[in-house]
Amino acid sequence: MKGYSGDKDKTRSQNIKNYLKKESFEVFVSEVVSPWEFYSQKTDPLIISRLEKLNRDINQYCTKVPINKGPLPTGSSCCVKFTADNLWYRGIVLENLGQACLVRQVDFGNSEVIPWSSVLPMPPQFQTLDSVSFRCCLADIRKTRKGRDWDEKAKKYFEVFKFLECFCYVY
Repeated sequence: MKGYSGDKDKTRSQNIKNYLKKESFEVFVSEVVSPWEFYSQKTDPLIISRLEKLNRDINQYCTKVPINKGPLPTGSSCCVKFTADNLWYRGIVLENLGQACLVRQVDFGNSEVIPWSSVLPMPPQFQTLDSVSFRCCLADIRKTRKGRDWDEKAKKYFEVFKFLECFCYVY
């Protein structure tokens, strides 16, 4: 092909990556689904402090309101009582399952099937802080077989990164 140079393509590719790089910062991994899907939080003390206060306020509020009796639409912001610690957190309804729903905790990334009695519509005062966790995946890693997920051994190995501080590059 006339004018083709592999070196030029490599340089161009690197320049594009450098241009697209938005920022870098320290994070800790808060939830691991697989190397293709894990959730992190910035380690910024101000953000963590605001989140802790917000969670205290949510728990005070949710213990005083009536129990929810019906489903919320998929995609709704909600307050959700997770079974691991019986505390209320901010969430999003991912799927309606009849008497329960699949909910993701937006500030930590973990998901759980929860009965509707443990899900409340989120009042506006709890929506002032952006979601603290964000979805991540390993960069420049390809699956070995089309359509295959990571095997359990690889997922377990990747779990060692949970709650460790890491450095994150956002592209």
